[in-house]
Amino acid sequence: MKKYLFIYSLLVLLSLEVYPNTTSRIAINVYIPENSSLPQNCREYLSDRVSYLLSENNVLGKNYSDRFYLTAKIHIVEKNIIEGLPQRISQKIEVTYKIGDAVDNIIYSTLSKTYIGIGTTEVKSLLNAFTQIKQNDSYSQFIEKAKDRIFAYYSQRCGSIIQESDLYTKNKEFDKALYKLSLVPYGVDCFDEVLNHMKTIYSEKISHENYTLLLQAKQEWISNPNKEGANTAISYLKQMNPNKENQQEIDKLLTEIDKKLQEDEKKEWEFMLKQYEHEQALKIQKEQNEASLLNTCIQLGFNFLSSNLQPVNIIENLLLW
Repeated sequence: MKKYLFIYSLLVLLSLEVYPNTTSRIAINVYIPENSSLPQNCREYLSDRVSYLLSENNVLGKNYSDRFYLTAKIHIVEKNIIEGLPQRISQKIEVTYKIGDAVDNIIYSTLSKTYIGIGTTEVKSLLNAFTQIKQNDSYSQFIEKAKDRIFAYYSQRCGSIIQESDLYTKNKEFDKALYKLSLVPYGVDCFDEVLNHMKTIYSEKISHENYTLLLQAKQEWISNPNKEGANTAISYLKQMNPNKENQQEIDKLLTEIDKKLQEDEKKEWEFMLKQYEHEQALKIQKEQNEASLLNTCIQLGFNFLSSNLQPVNIIENLLLW
């Protein structure tokens, strides 16, 4: 009988090099208060422009940090009506930017800039003013000052961050553990130690998830030893990541399913099996093409944060900046 050998490999991510251009970025969120006097479209556009500044300075934003924020508050300094057809509105706007630690409520860097916007409505004049938010040395110095403070934060707390990640790992909160470690920027003294920790935790995460999925596949087949059960069992196996640990048990389960199915069901089963083997091969190829382990952990971090709202006290602190 044909032996179903899966193309498993040890996690390629564990041997990938991590390049500075991927990891030198630190995570700073942009926060523009929703209850500000700005109209919604102006608030969103300002947020986009500020995010652009972070991106230009090699800082990871887009709601990835649970601690460091950049806020921008608006003050209308002067407003004038420009007569003519059409009549236009000119507004002189002062924007005060602040970067800091929202958990400890410490401001690291402050910058004030003045812009003049002109438009046929107040909203259009505001949007026109925000188009002037473009990368230059003053923004770079403002962000660089904050980055230095953030590097110092991680250098001083590296040991406790690793211990915290170990606790999350023991509680099977792998994504949270990886997220916390992935925030440590490249260049901090303990970065290599953090990266090795990430490799270990990622491996434990895959092993735990694969074990759970394999158990579900076995239980499904035991409960329904028929075509439907086989289909559901292999759907669990498809979710597993490439790993050699469970190869023998998976081979045994598939052989058992193959023997049990009737001849008229074999063709459909063999088709499902080929699909499964093809998908596993694609997963291995995808892992081989990953830029770095950190990229994988960052994506897991985004997934983790998407279901975890920011604590109320952080928002309260930001509103006082």
